[in-house]
Amino acid sequence: MADNTSKVPKLQGKKYADYAISEEEWKMLELIYEVLKEPHDAQASFSSESMPTVWHTIPTLETLQDQWETFTTMQKFHKLKGSIEKGLAKLNKYYWFLDQNNVAFISLGKHYTFSFISI
Repeated sequence: MADNTSKVPKLQGKKYADYAISEEEWKMLELIYEVLKEPHDAQASFSSESMPTVWHTIPTLETLQDQWETFTTMQKFHKLKGSIEKGLAKLNKYYWFLDQNNVAFISLGKHYTFSFISI
């Protein structure tokens, strides 16, 4: 419709219809959204102004890793498997950083120690 109206600027050498997203592309975008929702939710779990959140770094990264590994085995994510695997490689890099710095591990232990004491 944009190509047939004077309300939008005309394109030079192209039509707006050239940029239309096909049904297959929409399905791929839905899969990409599903994959990217996992790190979004993981990052959102660190958003707290009232208490420290570093203690759940390791469990959150493990949950994200488990979910992405599951995605790589699912047929519906077959076309995204390579991209998901690259994301897992990046996640492993963050694990390596955690291994080099004991803050997350120590805070995890302290969190659970204080949780049991307060019960």
